[in-house]
Amino acid sequence: MIIKKFNKKEDYERVIQFLTNCYKENKNMVCWLPERFDDLLFRIDTLYHDERGLEK
Repeated sequence: MIIKKFNKKEDYERVIQFLTNCYKENKNMVCWLPERFDDLLFRIDTLYHDERGLEK
């Protein structure tokens, strides 16, 4: 296992594909995990920039 810092430009599609495949294998809603991941990215981005006053 390799642990590295998440890079949205390079890693986003791979993470979305992994989460989608997990749901397909488990026969749950296909979009739920990817949607939660998108929500997480939005919340972290908003928290980081809005509350700390940093530029995007």
